[in-house]
This record gives sequence, structure tokens and C-alpha cells, in this order.
Amino acid sequence: LSFLARVIERQSNEKAIVSILLLDKEGCLRHGAAPSLPDDYINAIDGLKALADFGTCSAAAATGEIVITTDIEAAPQWEGLKHLPLALGLKAAWSQPIFSRDGKVIGTFGTYYRECREPSAQKRRMVDMLARMAAIAIEHAQDESMIRERENQFRDMADSINQMIWVTRPDGYHEYYNKRWYEYTGVPLGS
Repeated sequence: LSFLARVIERQSNEKAIVSILLLDKEGCLRHGAAPSLPDDYINAIDGLKALADFGTCSAAAATGEIVITTDIEAAPQWEGLKHLPLALGLKAAWSQPIFSRDGKVIGTFGTYYRECREPSAQKRRMVDMLARMAAIAIEHAQDESMIRERENQFRDMADSINQMIWVTRPDGYHEYYNKRWYEYTGVPLGS
């Protein structure tokens, strides 16, 4: 995700700053990547609730639509939050929702600018493409996490039964032994 953020920042000659936020199960935005934003900013927005009338990324996550703020200082939806980007010299923002394979919003691809402006059609197309790539990366990470969780559940279950269990690949390599196998054979655990 940091790589994708840097692509936009480099394409803009460092005039844009990117923040990729992930939407958690409770509907809150969580830090995904923001390589050029200071930790204070990241910590301040981490955990914000996705609301249709608050900020740019929050609104994009809540509505599932692109949200453009051409002047953060004058935008009512930035009330109570505008001091954060303005302190960094950021005056405009727009956010593209990131969608999962099944069409649900899983995050936002936010771009901040140092001058009041609207993104060009070319920038919109580029961010749309990168948001799609971010969706792939996010879902891949979620899939891997789910596989690890299922594997841990299998191991816990296999270790809790009285039978010996082991997993062997077709080439004969033994991939897994449960605790009962180690106890029966007397081989030290993990050997």
C-alpha cells in the first residue's frame, strides 16, 4: 500500500500526499499507508467513524462515492478536523473508495494537495486504477490472515484430541505433527 501511495506522490512531483485507510468491521477508518504524513496526523485520524458528512475519506467510506473537497478551510464537513491538514499546508483533498470483490467498501484512497484544486481527469483515472490495485492487495492480505487463522484453529483442534495426527506431502515430507504424536514418540516438541 505504501508503494501505491508513493506512485501518486511521485507523479505529482511531491505536490500530493496520499493516505490509504482501511475500513474495519465496526465502520471505523484504520491506518493502511501514509508514507508522507506525520505520525501525529495518522494517530489523530486512526479510528475515526466513517460518516457521510465528516471529512473526505470518512465520507467516501460511508457513501461509497468519490468525495472532493477543493478548499478544506471553507468546507463545513471538515469542521473539528481541518486543523490537521491545514497545519501541514494541505488545502484540498479528495478520496476514492476502495471496493472489495463483492462491491463493499473496504477502505479509501485519499489524496491531499497543497493548493486549493480539483483533481484532473488523468489523476482520477490513475487513482481509480491504484485503488483497484489496493483492493487486490488488501483482500490478498485478508485472505492470508484468514488462512493463518484457520490453520491455527486446525492445530488447536488437532492438539486437543487423543489421536496422533500428522500431515505428509506427496513427496514424503512431514509437514505437521500434533502434540499427541510427540508425546507418543518421545521426540522433543518441534524437532
